[in-house]
Amino acid sequence: MRILVISNMYPSEAHPVFGAFVQRQVEALRASGVDVDVVANYRKAAGVIINLPKYVRLTWRALRAARRGAYDVIHAHFIYPTSIIGRWSSRLAHTPLVLTAHGNDVDNAATSRLAAPVGKALASATAVVAVSNYLAGRLAEQFPISLEEIDVIDCGVDTDAFRPIQKADARLVADVPADATVVLFAGHLAESKGIGTLLAAHRRLVAEGRSVLLLVAGDGPMAPDVAAASRDPGVKGLVRAVGEVRHEEMAHWYASADVVCVPSHREGFGLVALEAMACGVPVVASDVGGLPEIIVDGVNGRLVPPADPDRLAAALGRILGEGDRDDVASEARRTALEHSISNQTGKLIRLYRSLAAP
Repeated sequence: MRILVISNMYPSEAHPVFGAFVQRQVEALRASGVDVDVVANYRKAAGVIINLPKYVRLTWRALRAARRGAYDVIHAHFIYPTSIIGRWSSRLAHTPLVLTAHGNDVDNAATSRLAAPVGKALASATAVVAVSNYLAGRLAEQFPISLEEIDVIDCGVDTDAFRPIQKADARLVADVPADATVVLFAGHLAESKGIGTLLAAHRRLVAEGRSVLLLVAGDGPMAPDVAAASRDPGVKGLVRAVGEVRHEEMAHWYASADVVCVPSHREGFGLVALEAMACGVPVVASDVGGLPEIIVDGVNGRLVPPADPDRLAAALGRILGEGDRDDVASEARRTALEHSISNQTGKLIRLYRSLAAP
């Protein structure tokens, strides 16, 4: 089986975490014996002047590959704007089209000037995939497509790479103090990811007399806010910005934490939470989007209302104060195994086979 994957995000040496979840799915497909070619954008920079030529090149490369490749299925990731490119490629090659929605691309498409052509792409697709039930619902609300027409298949987590590691060993690798109480944030440093809420919650914890080290892994427009917090005497040097961490190194960072925080204001699925859970680390997350589909409050983690620093601080303080978190950790790991990348890749391959010509 030959698949052409088109994506507007894919890692490169310069940007190793840019669309890494698409790359992991591609690698899992190849490991399962599927022949996959990738046409993708590797450039992270955005803006009108950059985006126009970037997407012109992506379109040209996708159309050329589709015309020459004799593929069984074309799979386009992100409905904004890649679904349009996928539709053109599929029509040119007379090949079944799969579209996957990942998160913000749904709302971005619905409010953009490209909403109409995105709607046409969704209507003409042979199959539409959403990474969570929540996101499937958002698609059905925003575009003329029913829930019954949407397959829910998340990207999955590599439960071999993300596994429980002895905390002492992980902290040696990540250079984290052995005796620290650690909260970890990993992700894009943007307001929508709730980093501002977490910084405020952390300040409350420190004001209460708790010596909690907040590690922030990632980059983005709020990086200066994190840097300012790290210099703030009010938090006593207990904020540490570690920058972007390569995906293959993240397991040690997760395992070095006492709790991982995912304080998003909106979240299509919540892969960071799932990776942390696969490492057997408790997660405190916002009760938004796809996160409640993987986190059961009080069973395998904690859920709190979004954008509420007081409630977030209380939840973090509560879970950090629980001396024995083994039950939560084991339930978190069990949940992650249900969402293993091998399970999710199997679902995707079955979908491809149902669409490909006999």
